[in-house]
Amino acid sequence: MKLCLSLAAFLALSAPALAHAEPSRAACIADAKVVCKPEMATFNRSAVQACLAKNVDKISADCRAFMKANPAPKG
Repeated sequence: MKLCLSLAAFLALSAPALAHAEPSRAACIADAKVVCKPEMATFNRSAVQACLAKNVDKISADCRAFMKANPAPKG
């Protein structure tokens, strides 16, 4: 549960204009819990983002769309 909450907090803070993107955000949380379980355990937002990007072929279309519309900050 803590893992889910940490990713939810990350996604909520990553782009304030995402109120319309709730289904896509939920899809990314669900995908990360399955595909990026070790990274979720670290509570490291960058690690989870990198894992989702690395495994883009394994995540849902909704999550891919969310990631494309809300790229991770570089730097």
